[in-house]
Amino acid sequence: KQECETPYLFYFEAGKTYSLKMEVTLGDYSTLIARLQAAIDELSAIYRMIIAYTTTSPDVNRDFELTKKFPDLFYGFDETTGKYKTEPGEGRFYKVLDELTAISTSIKKISAGYEPDADVPEKVYKQGASDKTGVIDSAVAQTFGLENDFSITREFDRSNPEQYDFGVSLASFAIAESGSIALQDSNTSDRLVSIAPWVHVAVLKKADIVATITQGLKNVLEGTPYTILVAGPSKTTDVEGVLVEGVHGPGQQIVFFI
Repeated sequence: KQECETPYLFYFEAGKTYSLKMEVTLGDYSTLIARLQAAIDELSAIYRMIIAYTTTSPDVNRDFELTKKFPDLFYGFDETTGKYKTEPGEGRFYKVLDELTAISTSIKKISAGYEPDADVPEKVYKQGASDKTGVIDSAVAQTFGLENDFSITREFDRSNPEQYDFGVSLASFAIAESGSIALQDSNTSDRLVSIAPWVHVAVLKKADIVATITQGLKNVLEGTPYTILVAGPSKTTDVEGVLVEGVHGPGQQIVFFI
């Protein structure tokens, strides 16, 4: 029963079979859990970015100058000057810490019986955060309404590839046997859309799924000479034998069927 409510009473007759279906909701915690998962994902992305540069066993005698290598992690961007600020505290890393602190405070208040703070900011980590930037290749006919929740561009800016959180491009076909998709130059205006952002979404028509690798290779030979077959994020154990994903290309590969 719910607190302060009358218990539910069920009447069962002998000899009959009954099925009870119960639905559990997280209540005030559901939004916090979603925010917590998003913040953890952001921390994981930051961690992978750093170890790809320092390795998992960095030289303790070397100054890697992470603030210079990854200024967006530590400093805020000054729109007036077009440069990063000199005082740390507004970068992605600090925003994640602020978010985790806000989540922790809200969880403690709810656990103590208080209402969650209505003014606790969800920052940039909730689903559909407006300050996430994506690029949808111009070869993709529609934007699927993503411009309502994200900052969207239709052309890839090669002078600033790190600005994009995700990229959307067309996939030529998919191979069911290997679980891979084919990306070809003939279906994109800029291949970096599918390579540079951490998250890549491949738009694929269901009719363009072939059953076997042989059929897929036939499509490759009949089509454009440049083809990438993608079965997921790239992986490497070159550094200290530790598995790292997304070193070469996206860390997350999503396929959207139409």
